[in-house]
Amino acid sequence: MTAVTLRQQLSEVATSLYNDPSYMTFIDDHVEQLRRDPQTATTVPEPAALLKYQCDFYGLLGHLQVPSYLHYTVMKINGITSPTTVQEADMSKILIPDVNRIKMLFNLWKAHHKTRK
Repeated sequence: MTAVTLRQQLSEVATSLYNDPSYMTFIDDHVEQLRRDPQTATTVPEPAALLKYQCDFYGLLGHLQVPSYLHYTVMKINGITSPTTVQEADMSKILIPDVNRIKMLFNLWKAHHKTRK
């Protein structure tokens, strides 16, 4: 039996909020803003990784060490609708949003979400 630390528990709760359907809708509303953001980086995965993770976009993001809480956002700003139906050509250049911008949007959503309850 392994002990779960408070830090791990808080991290899991925070990550689960990034998967809240209302947060995902909020992100959908900000896709164009994130695409145009000058802080959004472009990554070109190596061909071997593209081949290995064909039809597994989240697997590729894990390989690129993109935090799991960003996976949905990265998928959306790259115009991908499903992480399992993506093809190698769709993954040749990947936009990755600035973590601080995502945290700012997350905090805006959280503040708005709390006032609506």
